[in-house]
Amino acid sequence: MVYNFKPLASIENLAPGETLDVVAVVAEVDAVMEIALKAGGSKTRQNVTLVDDSGVSCRLTLWAEFCENSYAVGSVALFKGVRVSDFGVKSLNTANGSVAIVDGQAVASNARATAVAEWFRLGGPAALQDARSLSSERGPSNPPQTIEKLKADGMQLEAPNPGGAFAAQRAPAQLQRYHTIEPATVTFLPHDRPPFYMACPVEVPDEKAAGDGKTRTCNKKMEQSGGVWCCSSDHQCQEPTARWIAQFAIGDHTGNQYVSSFDETGQKILGCKASQVAELWLVKESDLVAAARIEQLFKAAQYKRWRLRLKSRKEVWNDEERLKFSVLDVSPVDVVKDARAKLAEVLASLSAQ
Repeated sequence: MVYNFKPLASIENLAPGETLDVVAVVAEVDAVMEIALKAGGSKTRQNVTLVDDSGVSCRLTLWAEFCENSYAVGSVALFKGVRVSDFGVKSLNTANGSVAIVDGQAVASNARATAVAEWFRLGGPAALQDARSLSSERGPSNPPQTIEKLKADGMQLEAPNPGGAFAAQRAPAQLQRYHTIEPATVTFLPHDRPPFYMACPVEVPDEKAAGDGKTRTCNKKMEQSGGVWCCSSDHQCQEPTARWIAQFAIGDHTGNQYVSSFDETGQKILGCKASQVAELWLVKESDLVAAARIEQLFKAAQYKRWRLRLKSRKEVWNDEERLKFSVLDVSPVDVVKDARAKLAEVLASLSAQ
């Protein structure tokens, strides 16, 4: 198959209706939705946000059979023959004749996919924060929600089947959903217990890479025994890596909700690596300066406003269903952009009266 790849930044100069081939990393994944068609019937639709090494991000709308692929945040995807749209400033759509290849198959198909995957591994997550979006964040496809709406949507989810390997399978749309909350204020960060764990630093084969030799960090929890740290996969080391695994409360004008965060989002919320707090935690009982420093770090993280991408799902614990929200990404609220968007909404509401 012959490709003519173009960077995502080039989309700005393309007219609506033009097609192109792109290789990018999936930065955000929305739930699959069933869309009613004006001509009758329905079609499945899924929005994903793509980012590449050209410094921009762009929304891609997948239709019908293209929604059947398993897209995850961090996946490398190759798309041939996607069409440019001016919906939401600039965006992309799959069309008849489009081709979509994900992860290991994409890397095996073209050297450009290998290059983008390596870029993301080395510094893509940081570059994602600075990427300029070509697509409107405030469109009908995925508008920010309030916490009240977040909870209501979560309650409509189904719990996984007892004994089912939920984490190992691609969850259907009714088992998990994706949300955007903006703005949300961090109101409380519990730290009566360690908000981190000691992770295994051993490199293991990456199952998502489909046998192309790539590796990933194990990151399983390690316990110390006899002076040696060991994880459940029997990896051993002398010095594990501290990673954030914390809960914190967010709030807006409609309510409050506890959410879970992991290492990358924890670093953004707390403003430091978990290893820094882990070192202080070891001596905080005997070192008043270390204890005060921990309190200072957690106090400084409170009452900051963020734009959060969350995933909701139900799980069964002690034969009871409970709703869990996990933070996929956070970014500071652009107060100027947010104020302009809200002003536009107010003016639109007034003109409609």
